[in-house]
Amino acid sequence: MRFGKGSELALFEVSKRAARPAGVTMIDATIDDTNARGFAYYGALGFAIYRTIPGFVCKCFKVTMPHK
Repeated sequence: MRFGKGSELALFEVSKRAARPAGVTMIDATIDDTNARGFAYYGALGFAIYRTIPGFVCKCFKVTMPHK
């Protein structure tokens, strides 16, 4: 499945770069449980399910810190 023209990926890359120095360790995506395209999109970016709540699935991306 192809998503957009790269702007989503570019925005996510910028978000990851900003998250690291801010000490953010996890980026959350809460997705409506009927949104198959959202599941595929976030899965392709490396997000993993960490919990479900009625009507939603919560996926997270673990932000890795640069080696010092």
